[in-house]
Amino acid sequence: MTIERVYFDSSALVKVLVSSEAGAELASGLFHSGGRQYTSRLSRPETLSALSRRVRNREINTSDLGGALLRFEEAWQKVNVIPVLDPYVDRAAELVVDHSLSGADAVHLATALEMLQHAEVTFVTWDKRQAAGAAALGFEVQPPID
Repeated sequence: MTIERVYFDSSALVKVLVSSEAGAELASGLFHSGGRQYTSRLSRPETLSALSRRVRNREINTSDLGGALLRFEEAWQKVNVIPVLDPYVDRAAELVVDHSLSGADAVHLATALEMLQHAEVTFVTWDKRQAAGAAALGFEVQPPID
């Protein structure tokens, strides 16, 4: 079954890039499912920061980082990058309060919400609070919420 539109937050993109991450197989499968992949421009600095943090925390080594950075650039060319627009930021401010989200997580949800008005979207995140907010807003969420 092909999922037509898949929105990846940065936690999901990291799992696509680092095969040793828990959930990497699911994230990679969704990324390569044949559907169209989307993310916010905000994912670029967030994902690179998360990869760098894994090196600092000795979760991956610098060689692993080099490979992940190459895969990131390849993935970035495939994904439909949605700009951070003022209406998304305004909606994110509401979502922060309504769903107890971080600002960045709310920007991702607000961005994907615009897409949801026009088509079904699967929202991929490993952040439990963001996943709960996405489900409450009508998204199919992957991985499924426990």
